[in-house]
This record gives sequence, structure tokens and C-alpha cells, in this order.
Amino acid sequence: MENRLDSVGTRLDSVEKNVSEKMSKVDAKMTYLTEELVEAKADIILLKKAK
Repeated sequence: MENRLDSVGTRLDSVEKNVSEKMSKVDAKMTYLTEELVEAKADIILLKKAK
């Protein structure tokens, strides 16, 4: 029984690490997209002012 609990604990640690890494990657992508969106909006504002 104790071995099974240790095994489950190890698997949970592995899953937690994997999820954490994937969340970090998604966070980096969202940061990039947000920055690009802000830059695009700034370009649009400048183009509208130039008219």
C-alpha cells in the first residue's frame, strides 16, 4: 500500500512539473501576443492621426 502511495506521489509530482512547464510556455506566448497587439494598436492610431 505504501509503495502505491509513493508511486502516486511521484506521478503527481511529474504531472505537476509538466503542467507548470506548459503554463509557463502559454504565459510567454500570451505576453508576446499582448505586446504585438499593443504595438499594432499604436500603429493604427498613428495611421489614423496621419490622415
